[in-house]
Amino acid sequence: MKRTNGFARDIQRYLEGDPVEACPPSASYKLRKFARKAPRGPWQTAGAFALLLVAARLLERASPYGRIASGARAVSAEKRGQGAENASRRA
Repeated sequence: MKRTNGFARDIQRYLEGDPVEACPPSASYKLRKFARKAPRGPWQTAGAFALLLVAARLLERASPYGRIASGARAVSAEKRGQGAENASRRA
């Protein structure tokens, strides 16, 4: 009798869009349910933010200032490496 009532409750919960009690809900199941129930606002905001990050990265790589800054960092790192090498020679 317990199994029959539990199965009936699980079917009712499934039809209502709630998680069933037969097993713990997986992460992908929870994400699908959230995506189905959540309004579009948070998803649009997250998508716009991700697009902004990608665009900023592409612009940085295409910009001459981005290349100059990365070149300056490389030269700075090279100088630090030579400074450490010279210090070890003196010792």
